[in-house]
Amino acid sequence: FAECAAACRKHGVGFHVWKVCWSYKWGTPKEEVEKMRLAGRLVRTVNGQEEKELCPSHPDNIRHEIDTFVEIARKRPDGIHFDYVRYPDSRTCFCDGCRRRFEAAVGRKVDGWPQTFRQDPALAKAWREFRCSNVTALVRGVAEEVRRVAPGVKISAAVFEDFRSTPDTIGQDWKRWSDEGLVDFVCPMDYTDSGVRFARLMEHQAEINRKTPVYPGIGLSSTGAGVEGRARRVAEQIALARQHGYRGFTVFNFDGSAIEVLPKLVL
Repeated sequence: FAECAAACRKHGVGFHVWKVCWSYKWGTPKEEVEKMRLAGRLVRTVNGQEEKELCPSHPDNIRHEIDTFVEIARKRPDGIHFDYVRYPDSRTCFCDGCRRRFEAAVGRKVDGWPQTFRQDPALAKAWREFRCSNVTALVRGVAEEVRRVAPGVKISAAVFEDFRSTPDTIGQDWKRWSDEGLVDFVCPMDYTDSGVRFARLMEHQAEINRKTPVYPGIGLSSTGAGVEGRARRVAEQIALARQHGYRGFTVFNFDGSAIEVLPKLVL
């Protein structure tokens, strides 16, 4: 952390720490995964399969993530950045804990768990809000505590591009985060090879950009094109972001491909 911070500050580069939420898929010690499994803290799919992801509705998991972000923020980077701040997909989570917490939220027992209860329109709506509220509880908790202990540290998030559908699919209501002022900026993953689609996504996201800065994500690694082709596409999409009045952009990601492409770009 110290070496990265020093290098960034030497060169006038903002230092934002990127944090993957919930996931235990990459390099987590087996004993830690087993500990969480025995504690009932992993997600379960609608078909009953357990996966290496922390359940977003479990209070201890929310607290764990908040504490991690606060620990990072106390070291005073320029910002902290949420990634994977969502459910893995629409198949999760249907663990026993989710059932208990959802039944408590709606105030009654739920029949047809986990396969058919959402055929009831009222329960389907309540389920959507339940999932969104769990993810938002993490974002809100981080915003409140980080701004208290480390004021000035910026809070941002990588989000799926369609804010109208993400509450239903992955419980990610990033329009609410903007409306409530929980994030300082958002980085939708607008990764596409098509300039037309990229422009349409920015038009779609302009509603949020008017309130909270949106930095559209350009997918440098989203194509198999050669160096010249990738450089041309990145430059075109940067120009489109500027033409649409956006105050910045992001490029994913800085790897060997980026080292080849960056010298081709003229700012």
